[in-house]
Amino acid sequence: MFDETRAVVNEAVRLHRAGIPYREMAVMYRTHWLSRQLEDTLLRSGIPYQVISGTGFYARQEIKD
Repeated sequence: MFDETRAVVNEAVRLHRAGIPYREMAVMYRTHWLSRQLEDTLLRSGIPYQVISGTGFYARQEIKD
């Protein structure tokens, strides 16, 4: 799983270096459990992100507690 999220982040960085702003990129996934791995990788890479549909992993009440 880590390889997949790392590939997504690497592609986002490549596109950003080519002149595409992060705000014009989107990553879609089908299962909610993928959000944690993807959010962790984005955070470590310093890439800004926003969860549009659903709740981000770190915004969930049980994680905040």
